[in-house]
Amino acid sequence: MERGYLSSQWASYRQWQQLGAQVRKGERGAPIVFYKRLDGDAGAQGGEGEDRQRFVAKRSHVFNAEQVDGFVPSAVPKVDPFEAHQQAEAFIEAVGARIEHGYGMAKYRSDMDRIEMPMRAWFVGTDTSSPLEAYYGVLLHELTHWTGASHRLGRDMGKRFGSEAYAMEELVAEIGAAFACSALGVVSEPRLDHAAYVSTWLTVLKRDPKAIFTAASKAQEAFEYLAYLATRNDDP
Repeated sequence: MERGYLSSQWASYRQWQQLGAQVRKGERGAPIVFYKRLDGDAGAQGGEGEDRQRFVAKRSHVFNAEQVDGFVPSAVPKVDPFEAHQQAEAFIEAVGARIEHGYGMAKYRSDMDRIEMPMRAWFVGTDTSSPLEAYYGVLLHELTHWTGASHRLGRDMGKRFGSEAYAMEELVAEIGAAFACSALGVVSEPRLDHAAYVSTWLTVLKRDPKAIFTAASKAQEAFEYLAYLATRNDDP
């Protein structure tokens, strides 16, 4: 599994040396592919005699700034710290799911039974949500996925929806996130982006008009399960 890094700065071994830094012994680079243009006589002739540029794919490795010594990053503009939502934080902590931050994308890893999240400070606001709403919306979406594990609710959408099971599970997770955000006071009313996200699964809903009721029922079941865990873990 690739390690997650907080720094977004990458360079090749030689480039780090040119910056006066040194990749630490034992560090493994991340493979990349870049395209280099062939100049001069290496260019091929087009079908009617016109010169055509040619590119060749080359493989290389890059290292993150956290893998080197002697590098002093440029000053980063100061941003307002992320202000946690106390009720949502208390709820999520009481549930007891394993949540790790610092990853490039959010997802529930069923093989590791953990939720991987970007750092809180990486979330930004949009026309339909604040950074706080975006963060908790994503986290509660993944937490809904977490409830579907075989040793929890055992939510197997494939029994009914077959190849469209993934789409239905995503629909359950997004509706579950909307329920949780509303119940925890993260939002005061349903957000437009919830509706936009749900609309992407209209193909499934058109084929099975009752699918939305199934998804909503499963989402409600997931939220009630999370609420049960939070209440249980609050008991002395």
